[in-house]
Amino acid sequence: MSSMIVSTPKSIGETRVQQFNFLSQMANGETLTSASVTCQVWSGTGTDSILSGSATVTSPTAYQKITGGTEGTIYLLTCTGTTSSGNHPVIQTYIPIVSNPL
Repeated sequence: MSSMIVSTPKSIGETRVQQFNFLSQMANGETLTSASVTCQVWSGTGTDSILSGSATVTSPTAYQKITGGTEGTIYLLTCTGTTSSGNHPVIQTYIPIVSNPL
């Protein structure tokens, strides 16, 4: 299972927590037990990662702290969860880095 979420742009100096809610990808009674997030440059000149630390989980949501980034770069974050039933749902989001967010 995989889905895409829409994220707001992030300014260079902003630090925030990105949420990945897996509720719609889990069966009744299933819980999210762990999650990991990867970051790659989707477009632009950045060569860095905007991840800070590891993902934390409060089922059905995974949380990932993000910070920094290169202006004009769009990062693709992929969050892969593990559920109590052994399933591995995936959520992706694109995060553009801007000088001043909307």
